[in-house]
Amino acid sequence: MLRGIDVSAWQGMAGGAFESSQVEQAYGGSDFVIVKATEGQGYTSALMSAQYARAKADGKLLGVYHYARGGSPALEAQHFLGAVAPYIGEAILVLDWESGTNAAWGSTTWARDFVDYVHAQTGIWPLVYTYPGGRDQVASCADVCALWIAGYPDNRFSWDTPEMIYHTGAWATWTIWQYSSADGVCDLNVAQLDAAGWVALAGGKREGWMSDGKGSWWYQLADGSYVTGWYKVGDKWYYFNSSGWMLTGWVHAAWQDGDKLWWYMDESGALVADKWIEYKDGWYLLASDGHMLTGKVERDGKMYYLDATGRMVTGWYHDTGDGRDIWYYFDESGAMIADCIYDVGAGKLCAFDKDGHMMVGDVTVTIDTSGYLSGIKA
Repeated sequence: MLRGIDVSAWQGMAGGAFESSQVEQAYGGSDFVIVKATEGQGYTSALMSAQYARAKADGKLLGVYHYARGGSPALEAQHFLGAVAPYIGEAILVLDWESGTNAAWGSTTWARDFVDYVHAQTGIWPLVYTYPGGRDQVASCADVCALWIAGYPDNRFSWDTPEMIYHTGAWATWTIWQYSSADGVCDLNVAQLDAAGWVALAGGKREGWMSDGKGSWWYQLADGSYVTGWYKVGDKWYYFNSSGWMLTGWVHAAWQDGDKLWWYMDESGALVADKWIEYKDGWYLLASDGHMLTGKVERDGKMYYLDATGRMVTGWYHDTGDGRDIWYYFDESGAMIADCIYDVGAGKLCAFDKDGHMMVGDVTVTIDTSGYLSGIKA
């Protein structure tokens, strides 16, 4: 059995310790601490980070909970996951189902919708906290979620646990029992778990994709840390910023110790390579290693020109680099016109040599035996 407390902003802190001497005393004897994180769709406890950080630094087993307000289950779950994103995998996740300000109190489906959403985003089933009056309302969660039940036989301030007198309904047994709320300030709990069981219930420090529920993803390693920079998952490469969030779209980054280049990550975050992509009003070509190409490029037997931003050029292009004065013309597909006479529009015909240079002055054309133009030169 483990013993522990649950805290919120109600249990204030001063100088890094709890203001209540009872809470501070109970904290010292606790194996675990469960911290209130969020409520509804907008509230985040101002003390969540400080309370969590202290408990983690002191080696406590950890949990975080969301107090249901009865709005959209998905939006409340999104808010919760966004706030506790750094703790997922090391802290037990909890849905707190009480009457109070809960507009959905009485619903028998709300809690299941919430835990289903959390599980879909994290792969973890939250615990469900309630008391006898709400137990049957959350019974639909009993097949996947553990039960944290509140019931106070005598509200004692002691780790000497009273006799359990409360029924668990659809659950075969309880996992955590909040057996006291001494003076309405210090909540005492006991868990029918050991430390390994607690970690397993938290989802463990497992490797895999994690989400904040709002469309942002990170990749957690087996030791609980997160990936930054380039990282390969399966056969695909992804890029994560310094905070660990997976990026999509254009990314300006160095490959290992090389210079910074531009790369494009698709909607799933995977690196796109060796193909054309359409972005806004232009086309861009990605090399076989995925970096964006610029300048003159040969592709499938045709020449293209990609400007300094990587955008494919169509129509006229004037090359003035290193004192040059060369005009090229690229058709609607971006392919360079070469070794022919070509209608550039408005009934104007221009001659281009085999390198695509527009020719001026007198030119000589060669017609083959089939009557086709086979060469052109000055």
